[in-house]
Amino acid sequence: MSTNVHPLPPTVAGRTARILIPVAVFAAAFVVRLIPVLAGGGPYPVDNYDPSVYYAAAVGLGSGRIPYRDFLLLHPPGLLIFLQPFVAVGSVIGDQLANLVARVAFMVLGALTTVLIYRLLAVRGIVPGLLGAGFYLVFFPAIYSERTTRLEGLASFVVVWALVLLAPAVKRGQLGVARLLAAGALVGFGATVKIWGVVLVAAVCLWLWFSEGFRAALLAGVGALAVAVAVIGPSAIMAPQFWRMVLFDQLGRPELPVGPWERLGDIVGLGQWDPSAPMLVDGRFVITGGGPPVVAQTILLSLVLLAAVAALASRLGRLYLALAVVAIITLLAGPSWFVHYPTFSAAPLALVLGTGLAELTERIPRAARAVIGAVVVFAIGAAGFAQLQIPEGKAFPVAEVRTALADRPGCVTTDNPVSLIVTDTLRRNLDRGCPLVVDLSGYVYDISHADGSTPERLRNEKFQTFMVDYLGSGSTAVIMRLWPGSFDAASQAKVRSWPVLIHFYDRHTVRNTLPGR
Repeated sequence: MSTNVHPLPPTVAGRTARILIPVAVFAAAFVVRLIPVLAGGGPYPVDNYDPSVYYAAAVGLGSGRIPYRDFLLLHPPGLLIFLQPFVAVGSVIGDQLANLVARVAFMVLGALTTVLIYRLLAVRGIVPGLLGAGFYLVFFPAIYSERTTRLEGLASFVVVWALVLLAPAVKRGQLGVARLLAAGALVGFGATVKIWGVVLVAAVCLWLWFSEGFRAALLAGVGALAVAVAVIGPSAIMAPQFWRMVLFDQLGRPELPVGPWERLGDIVGLGQWDPSAPMLVDGRFVITGGGPPVVAQTILLSLVLLAAVAALASRLGRLYLALAVVAIITLLAGPSWFVHYPTFSAAPLALVLGTGLAELTERIPRAARAVIGAVVVFAIGAAGFAQLQIPEGKAFPVAEVRTALADRPGCVTTDNPVSLIVTDTLRRNLDRGCPLVVDLSGYVYDISHADGSTPERLRNEKFQTFMVDYLGSGSTAVIMRLWPGSFDAASQAKVRSWPVLIHFYDRHTVRNTLPGR
């Protein structure tokens, strides 16, 4: 098949489309990420664990606490560095509002990623651009990731940005030094946000080696390595346990009963339409159902495979396919599975779908392409409307908990740092010299890796001791996420001995851990 580029027609209508369609794509992607949050938990939701871990860790870093040395963190520091401007704003307006600003910024980031996907594909036609961008626009794992400060939203953005730098130069045959270094730096930074990104760095460099020569691959690799050293180097030097936490502790996570077939359904976007699949368990969305119908999944996987084969006809299509394949293999090989994980492969897969459609339809009549375009637009609209009907989270009772914590002496401990962030208690803790524990539940992986014990919180005695000792180390404990399922009988008895200051929601409590007060 021909790989010639067909630009949009040089007419007034064509020029208008080049402006209006990306604007419409951006607006739709942003709205799909914003509205369900406003309809659910609002600006300060309860079910917001991982993003709160990252923001609290970023505040700790900005306050002089060293990740991996002064507190546990199970991910590279790239996101923490990216969040520093928001942390600085938080020192002025408070973390409650600054964290909200950061969440909205990540929604904007997700919308920009969607527009960049459209831009990469629109050179092959509006319909391929809409298919690829539309897939990403309504893909629930990406929406879920980009509603707040998760790793995957930032990692996807920088990888797609790198492709925007590479794509036009590949077509012109003018891959300059600066462009290769910058593209490599971007995918390298992605790997410092989520460690899985190293496979994308390898895929880009290998593709450049085979397609453009060793020099191009070397320059991109140098750019990636330079950024990785700059971002990770200080942490690895000051905290040698960095590698243990980021690599080995993560590998020690318990395997979840989600097989390859179910994972493939989620990767291509069918998991979100299975009513039994996405459920809140222990504060996280996990896949617990049996997956979507076999017939529907088989048909969709066949269409994806057809698009992948067609994409092989173009050089850029082969790059997108290489990224998608290594990302999907990584997802299938991982021990754990949560609903936002498929975001890792979403952007490359969207580009494969768009490129494959362009290759398959470029020789068919214009009228047939118009029909396909109408079907694509209708499907995106229907899926987007469906996403708007799924509210996310529930509102955190900020005023009630803030009042309960306002006059408490000493330190406030918690199993979910969102309680410290939205009540502007986090920096007060740091100013008082309190220990910073941003990911209490994550300590079980570090403990189990160190002594070979079970990574199951309920059955790990050392974790039980650590958890209760930490929660009882201050004057006040806000217990939300782990209660009661992750507390054994002795731990529950200890916690129940602490007087309750307030109850909120089902079993969330603020407790007085000081005897006689």
